[in-house]
Amino acid sequence: MKVIFVKELQKVAKKGEIKEMADGYVMNFLVPEGFVKVYNKQTINEMSLKADAKKKAPVAKKKRESKSKKKK
Repeated sequence: MKVIFVKELQKVAKKGEIKEMADGYVMNFLVPEGFVKVYNKQTINEMSLKADAKKKAPVAKKKRESKSKKKK
């Protein structure tokens, strides 16, 4: 089963890696412990949306800070 690691698991994979793993290992350990998400179109879209949000967050924060400074 193809998975995307959302947390680092020592000696197995780093965060963001895509790997082919045994079905039983994935379903019985990796998914319940929150280390991976199953690799599919929905998961890819979720990950890209989160990445976009992280890129936009610092810009939005700077805008809010500059507005609050102008009010003072």
